[in-house]
Amino acid sequence: MDTRVRDLIFTPLVERYLSEIIPDFTMELPDGPVTTPAQISFDEDKFLFAVHFVDGNPPESLISPGKSTFTKDNTFTVRGQLASEIAFECRDVYPPSRRTTRSRGTVTVILESSKMHLPAEGADEMDTAELSELLGTPREGSPEVSSNFRSHSIFHGPKLRLPNARSETLRKNDFLGEASESSLDTHVFKGQGYEGALIQKGQELHLHLRSNEFNLPAEANWTAVVRSIERALGFTHGFHPWPAYRETRLNHRVIERSISSHLGLGQTNLSPLSKSMWMNIRELPADPLHHIIPTVAHGLAILPASFQKGLETMLWQFRSMELSDLPGSTKLLLICAILDGTMKLLAGKTDPTKSSPTTKAWKSGCAAAGLSWDKWGNELFELYGKHRQHLAHGWLWIPSSDNPEVHFTDYPKLCGGLNTLVAAACGYEGRILTNAFRSGAVIIKSLKGDRP
Repeated sequence: MDTRVRDLIFTPLVERYLSEIIPDFTMELPDGPVTTPAQISFDEDKFLFAVHFVDGNPPESLISPGKSTFTKDNTFTVRGQLASEIAFECRDVYPPSRRTTRSRGTVTVILESSKMHLPAEGADEMDTAELSELLGTPREGSPEVSSNFRSHSIFHGPKLRLPNARSETLRKNDFLGEASESSLDTHVFKGQGYEGALIQKGQELHLHLRSNEFNLPAEANWTAVVRSIERALGFTHGFHPWPAYRETRLNHRVIERSISSHLGLGQTNLSPLSKSMWMNIRELPADPLHHIIPTVAHGLAILPASFQKGLETMLWQFRSMELSDLPGSTKLLLICAILDGTMKLLAGKTDPTKSSPTTKAWKSGCAAAGLSWDKWGNELFELYGKHRQHLAHGWLWIPSSDNPEVHFTDYPKLCGGLNTLVAAACGYEGRILTNAFRSGAVIIKSLKGDRP
């Protein structure tokens, strides 16, 4: 991350004191661009822009149209400069619904955004050839291909669970000599055409990716690769894959740089792996767990777009449920519904008007993921049926000392079943947690069955 970006935006954002006057704040409204001073701040999970109209006449498109529901067609873009140094634009701004105040002839309108794009400027707009020419060392030979790719994403809040490499700090003093210290804070991995590293830095989990092959096709969609790895990371580590900062460069040219308001991401322990499970096989490089992130990322990338969206929604609901303060009985009902929906998604049963028996849908879902019904699916289906019917029909079960196995056994088993199903559908065959509360694990390959 550029030092200016960290000092002027990211650090104030993290520490909750972001506040700047933007004298040239421009709004690209439907009835034409409007430029006026504004003040940026941060509140909970949004960037806020307080726009002042001293004449008391804001544009018509900023006056609440009398509805509280907007679509993407209602959004517009705002742009400006922070501290007269960093240009930004927000492309997802909706018209204000109720945050408009009037005082002594001045109208103040509050606009909100969750993501701030930082357009490339200066050398960041140049590719490798342009930079070489600028420096007086023009490149010769064939045209450039997309072989020089780098990206950097920062997730604020989650912790690394797969450390397999160290960071070493060396200090040298003329009197005391050299002293070094190291920490196991990095996970390195390789995928098809790229290599990556996850590095823990305090509350920040940094994801670095770079191409490691030459002569890759120029149309290679590196943005999709980054998104798939971010989603795989969120799945394996149990948090929403929402980076607070993302930067991607192709042949040294910035093709994306943005800051979002996703800070303090929660992380659930009911994820496919744990640090204790990892430490037991860390010295076994042939174990598939060493490659779980690129394997799941590749599996997600080759799924049909509609299936990716559905699966992403299921995982978002699962993590949101687990990270909430909902009662245990409600979480139990929700995980049953999420499992049911994922099975039907895998089975291709996406039309509620053409429903089929639940058992048939589950068997088809297991087969689509390559899992055996007899070895795995039937037992999970019986556990699902044990709780789903009572909960769905109003017999809400509340955890008590009389039934501790439900909260510490059945619920994490159902969560582990969802993780196993998703990992298997993505082509992962290694070990995975089946009960995070009791460190139960299984190797997916041993649960495989014949595909239809």
